[in-house]
Amino acid sequence: MSIHTDSMELLEEIYHCCKTNQSFNLSQDYLFDLLPNKCHDLEMQVDYLRDSGYVSDFAPTCGFPISLKITSKGIMAIENVSTPVATSNVTNIYGSNFGIAGNNNSSNTVNNTFNYSNLQNIIDNSPYSDNEKQMLLNELKPLYDRIELGAPLEKGMLSSISDKIKDYQPLLGAVLSSLTTFLTTPK
Repeated sequence: MSIHTDSMELLEEIYHCCKTNQSFNLSQDYLFDLLPNKCHDLEMQVDYLRDSGYVSDFAPTCGFPISLKITSKGIMAIENVSTPVATSNVTNIYGSNFGIAGNNNSSNTVNNTFNYSNLQNIIDNSPYSDNEKQMLLNELKPLYDRIELGAPLEKGMLSSISDKIKDYQPLLGAVLSSLTTFLTTPK
């Protein structure tokens, strides 16, 4: 058998032992009674499980050279629990990214989940003055109305907005995310 297979069988034993006891322990006498090659195999399996994050040391200084407890990763492996994968609409933007400077700006990931209410929350929680907040909301409202309707953008709309919000860097990501989703979504 392979080290992985043997280690996973040992992990299952550790799992069942930890369900009834606090830890999995093997005494010095037990290890002395094993044949040298079996003892070496056991140590390799324990090292494999420890290095993989399936188990951690419990109390090896209390007379048990092997004293382990199972980790949450080990429990998930035995119980065949998969970690959920978050899904969202993600777009990679390549090229110049409005103020992102550096040699590695070729693969910024933007999460495209912003709508007008999200933008309102960003603006409301921003440190800008009330006049600036109102100006930003007034400038962006026509754009988001058209996006929500799925209507084409009017000529000059984007340049007008970009002139107004270029000094508000935190908003650029949100607006760019919304625009990217709108412009790249098939109609």
